[in-house]
Amino acid sequence: MEKVKIIIADDHHIVRKGLLFFFKTKSDFDVVGEASTGIEALDVLRRREADIVLMDLSMPEMDGIEATKRIKKAYPSVKIIALTSYADESYVIPAIQAGASAYQL
Repeated sequence: MEKVKIIIADDHHIVRKGLLFFFKTKSDFDVVGEASTGIEALDVLRRREADIVLMDLSMPEMDGIEATKRIKKAYPSVKIIALTSYADESYVIPAIQAGASAYQL
C-alpha cells in the first residue's frame, strides 16, 4: 500500500515539528514537505506531489484560506485539512468555502 503524502503548512515551528514527529511514528504517512506561509505551501506543492496539506489558517504573507483556494484551483485532488485554534464561524466557514475538506481545532 502506498503511503499518504503530506505537506505541513504552519507558521509555528514547534507545531510543524510536533506534527512531523507524530507522522514519523505512523508507517502509512510520509511528510514530503513543510511550509511556514501560504506562499511556501504553494511552492512546496509545485515541487512535491502530496495527497493532503495540513493548513494553518493564520500565516504571514498569504493566509491559509487564500492558499487553500489557490491549491484547490491548481490541484483539485489534493485534500486540505484546515488547522487553527479559532472555533469562530468567521474562520470555519471561509475555510470550507475555500475548499478545505476538514477543519481541526
